[in-house]
Parts: sequence; C-alpha cells; structure tokens
Amino acid sequence: MNDTELDRSLNTWSAPAPPESMRQRLRARFPRAERPGFARPLKWALVGLCSLGLTIAIAQTGESHGDVVMRHLIFLYKHLVFPLEAHRAGFIREAIRQSQPKVYVDGQLAAALDYRGGESLWVQVPGGEGLYYVVLLFNPDLEPSGQLTGFVEAGSSHGNVIEFQADGRQVRIECNRSIVDGERPVWVRRQPG
Repeated sequence: MNDTELDRSLNTWSAPAPPESMRQRLRARFPRAERPGFARPLKWALVGLCSLGLTIAIAQTGESHGDVVMRHLIFLYKHLVFPLEAHRAGFIREAIRQSQPKVYVDGQLAAALDYRGGESLWVQVPGGEGLYYVVLLFNPDLEPSGQLTGFVEAGSSHGNVIEFQADGRQVRIECNRSIVDGERPVWVRRQPG
C-alpha cells in the first residue's frame, strides 16, 4: 500500500465521537470564564448612590417622597388601569342586563334598572328620592377626563347581588346568576332633578 492508497482509505473512514465523560474531564481542567460584574458591596453602593440622587432631586421640588410616589401612582392608575377597569365594568353591566335583575328598595320590589350606555346602571328610588347613577368596579373620581365626579362608595357587589345605600334607604339588586367574582365596590351619585 502506498501513500496515495492510504490517504484514500483514511478519507473514507470516520472517527467516532469522543465520549461525553472525556469532554467533561477536559473542560474541568480549564479555568472557568467569570462574567464581568460588580462585586456585591459595589452593587449596593451603586443602589445607595442612585437613591441618594433621587432623594436630593425630590427634595429640591419641595415635595415629600410620598407625595411624588402617590402622584405617579395616581397618574399610572388613571391612564393605564382605569381604562381596563372601565372596559371590564361594561361587561359586568351586560351580565347584569342578561340575568333578569330585580331591584328592591328597603325590601320592596321597585322599578326595573335603566341602562343609558357606558358602564353604569341607573336606579330609580321611589318616594321622590330620585335617580341614582351606579358605577361598578372602579372609583369614578379617578377617571382621566374628570367628568365623573361626585361619586361616593356606597356599597358592594358580590356574587349575584349588588347592595348600596341611597339617602338612607337600602337598595338591593338581585340577579339570577353570579355577575362578579369576589367582592367589589359600588359607587353611587344622585342625579339632580
């Protein structure tokens, strides 16, 4: 066999893959590459410096930390959370509408609910007390446009029942199926006129 024949023979032969244990032993002999990073005390020092800078910046505005944080949380609620809650309230209102609700005022059956659009209900309290605008789930005073003001948290909704106080009278709306999960607040405003 000459060199050319040997080369051809070796070119057709495929070497077996090395066993995994050999790879692991070989890798263990080399030092591990450490990722560059800050030492733990240096990280905490950096966090402390950032906090100090934020504190100084807030102090120069003349507001306390709590005021600044609350202002930003309210802004976040008004522009991100409120629209989602309002959307959900619309679905709950439709669930109420489809569940044959009965309105009771001080235990007596009263007029049916009125649906005038949006995510609200209108309840007529007999005896001259008036018409009440009822909103479920969210605080209307935090509505971004500021158009829904003057509401008070007057009760709660749970399961298939909505209960609230209207000028000292107990209003209860009963549905034939569950409309909310858990307990949620009910916001009410008396309509003038």
